[in-house]
Amino acid sequence: AESYVNDLEPPAFQNLPELRALKDELEAVPGFRRVMMSGSGTSIFCIGNPNDKAAFDQEFATREDLQVFYAEFIDRQEGQWYERP
Repeated sequence: AESYVNDLEPPAFQNLPELRALKDELEAVPGFRRVMMSGSGTSIFCIGNPNDKAAFDQEFATREDLQVFYAEFIDRQEGQWYERP
């Protein structure tokens, strides 16, 4: 089983309840496997892809108080250097 833990989430959510609300909203998005706060609350990241990217962008990327960045994992075999496809 995968474990994702950030011990700083509870105190950060206590001090800024809007962080907890944002995490709850993101956890409700179909397609995300995990939603976590990074570090001491500088960002919240999602693992997975929203099933409906256009709807996700409409809901989250248009907010003035949020910035949305998409990233991809680079997969490679152990001992192999990454090569551009």
